[in-house]
Amino acid sequence: MRFPKVVIYDLDGTLVDSAQVVAQILNEMRRLINFEHLDIETVRLLTAKGGEEMIREALCCAENQVSGRLKQFREKYARKSTGTELLFPGVRTILSTIKRAGSFLCICTNKPRLLTEKTLKDTGIHEFFDYSICQGEARRDKPNPDPLNEIIDLY
Repeated sequence: MRFPKVVIYDLDGTLVDSAQVVAQILNEMRRLINFEHLDIETVRLLTAKGGEEMIREALCCAENQVSGRLKQFREKYARKSTGTELLFPGVRTILSTIKRAGSFLCICTNKPRLLTEKTLKDTGIHEFFDYSICQGEARRDKPNPDPLNEIIDLY
C-alpha cells in the first residue's frame, strides 16, 4: 500500500478519545458550582466547539469569566493522565504502518501545545509524529486552512 508523502491528523476525537478526560474535569468543575453531571455525548458535542465556547456553555459563565475558567480547566487537564486506553482502536497500528511506509506524520490541532505534547506522550504515540501545529501557532486556527497549508508548505 502506498501512502502520501505527508499524513496530517487532528488529535482529539480522531486519534484519542479525550472527551473522557474533558468530561471528568468539566464535571469536577460543575460539581463545585452545584451543576448537574454532563454525560459523555454532551461533552463530545461541547468539545467540538473549542475551548472558550465549551467553557461558556458547560459552566454557564459570563463572558468576563470564560478566560479564567478556561485557564483553570487547562491547569486541571495538565495534571490528568491521558493513558493509552484512550487511544481509539487501531491507532498505533495505522500510525506505525504509515511511518514504516516513509510518510511524514503531522498533527494539526486547536489544542494548546503543552496539552498536545502531554497527550501525545501520555498515549505513547509521540514517537510517530514529525511535526505538530497547535492552537495559536498559525496565522488563523482551524477550521481555517492556514495550519494545514503551513504543514503542506514544510513538506
